[in-house]
Amino acid sequence: MRTSSIDPHTLPPTRYRSVPFGALLLALAALACGASDDPPSVDAGPASLIGTWRRVSNALEVGGVTPEAERQHAVFDGNGLMTLWTPSETRFYDYTTDGHELSWRRRGVPNPQLQVTPYLIVGDRFRDELTYPEGAVTDVVGVWVTRLRYAGDDIERRWTFNASGSGVVAVSRAGNTSSYTLTWRVLGEDVRVIVAVDEVTSDVVYFALRDGVLVAEYEAVAPISL
Repeated sequence: MRTSSIDPHTLPPTRYRSVPFGALLLALAALACGASDDPPSVDAGPASLIGTWRRVSNALEVGGVTPEAERQHAVFDGNGLMTLWTPSETRFYDYTTDGHELSWRRRGVPNPQLQVTPYLIVGDRFRDELTYPEGAVTDVVGVWVTRLRYAGDDIERRWTFNASGSGVVAVSRAGNTSSYTLTWRVLGEDVRVIVAVDEVTSDVVYFALRDGVLVAEYEAVAPISL
């Protein structure tokens, strides 16, 4: 995370909002919210997940690359607690894992919703927001799909990146779809996508291209003081 917030549900209208970690566009499609899921029983998570992870920088960050100490950190303990930290706030979540799926629900808010996202651990890297190509792609140009579950609903984001640097993301939930125009840039393996939510608000999404998959990537680091 590059800015002060983790969850777009509480973000005020600003020109650019940075919303990684599985939160993008969940509330933006004006779709009915499903009932809360019951979370699975708390487990400790795989040993490879437990620890502290820092968001990897992106060379195309709006305003310049965020210093290491100010990047979002995700901390997973062995008792089902996930902590998301930025310099401006700390949020706590209950989490469980099932294979390569991470289920998490925020603590301390009314009617918290369960979110389920796929993830991977590759060496000393934690990857989520896994977005796979659909059909043939050339570098980034083509169609990519992100899938997750939120409040019991399947969410699909279908990203179309045109060679001109324009595109569209279609967000589908519970049989409803809303589409948003976007612009994108790539530098090496770093990708920046700016989604026009409305006339005054844009969401900025950062991906890294890893092994043919667009991801949000975190690196294992020493524990931090929360």
